[in-house]
Amino acid sequence: MKILIADDNMVVRTAISSMLEDIILSVEVSHAQNGEIALEKVTHEDFDLILMDISMPVMDGIQATTAIHEMKPHQKIVAVSMHADNEDLAKMRQAGARGYILKHEVAEKIHPMLDAVMSGGAFFPECF
Repeated sequence: MKILIADDNMVVRTAISSMLEDIILSVEVSHAQNGEIALEKVTHEDFDLILMDISMPVMDGIQATTAIHEMKPHQKIVAVSMHADNEDLAKMRQAGARGYILKHEVAEKIHPMLDAVMSGGAFFPECF
């Protein structure tokens, strides 16, 4: 499984990578510090899943998700954010994301999120 983590915080990228490597037998994790780098990587590589932070410099996660979804409409993208914000949730859904998970809940919700999204479903909170 190939996963791209797009987040401007190296500690967050490393922590999520470590979690994924612990729970997925064969995983290759790539990193992007902003949406522009994520978009460039997706242009040249295929990923099974992209975990996309919303607030990033250069190009934010909403812009990157929109661009990626236009280029590869079947790409599975899940927003990962510190903010429980219904407006960001709505914007990410509209941009083409298949899920939204809060950073402080990643450890407890990563399994159900992976199960839902990788089987073709979605993983969104009811509301904040």
